[in-house]
Amino acid sequence: MINLTPVQETAVSTPTTSFLQGPAGSGKTTVLQHRLLRLLAAGEPAYTILILVAEPDHQTIYTDFLHQSGVGPYADLKVTTYPQMAQEMVALFWPLVARPAGFARPYQPPTFLSYDLAQLLMWRIITPMLTEGAFANLRLRPQQIVSQLLDTLNRAALNALSLDEAIQRQMDTWVGEPERLLHLADAAKAARQFRQTCLHNSLLDLSLVIEVFDTQLVQHPEFHRYFSERYRHLLVDNVEEQTPAGQNFVANLMQATQTTNA
Repeated sequence: MINLTPVQETAVSTPTTSFLQGPAGSGKTTVLQHRLLRLLAAGEPAYTILILVAEPDHQTIYTDFLHQSGVGPYADLKVTTYPQMAQEMVALFWPLVARPAGFARPYQPPTFLSYDLAQLLMWRIITPMLTEGAFANLRLRPQQIVSQLLDTLNRAALNALSLDEAIQRQMDTWVGEPERLLHLADAAKAARQFRQTCLHNSLLDLSLVIEVFDTQLVQHPEFHRYFSERYRHLLVDNVEEQTPAGQNFVANLMQATQTTNA
């Protein structure tokens, strides 16, 4: 184990919510690792602790640390990313959110689309559009158009923007050739048709998972009640690397836990 600085030791032992500031490599993750260890050593069940990381490959930073520390059982510890948490919670609370979110068949269980399946669905959307002349003179292969459309949807949701807000922002800020506005209109049509297909068939790509979680669940009283009973301590690794939607989640739920450390 490394020796902590006095500032780090204070952050580790604080019984209240705390936020850490500092550049990369300044020891913020080290503080959270030792905060986690302190909680478990004090008898806090691993089941009551949620660790939110910015990237999936950051999860092992905490599990490997605990394994090396020799601390007691921690199999119930939840280490996850915001998108993973969003999908899990939307599935769990589906009966609560399906109708308000606009799904045509709220009684039909959700089907979560991998990126590959979302690409196939978007391909089905744009193929007849291409035949009719959409995206004319756009120097992109159809597969690139599909990828860009999905990436635009995902970025909008992760930045806490609705589909319509994202489309309008693109239109309002475009300063290039007028012809490209036609391409933006084609992209908007494809995105809206993709979204309507998902809503009609209870399909959720990443963008729809994030939007439903951010707009329907994060501020819902029932979700707050569940979260406060399920988790007593929230640890957020590198909160500045979280997307705006992820930061919304932290801001709204930090009052539901006994402590939040980020």
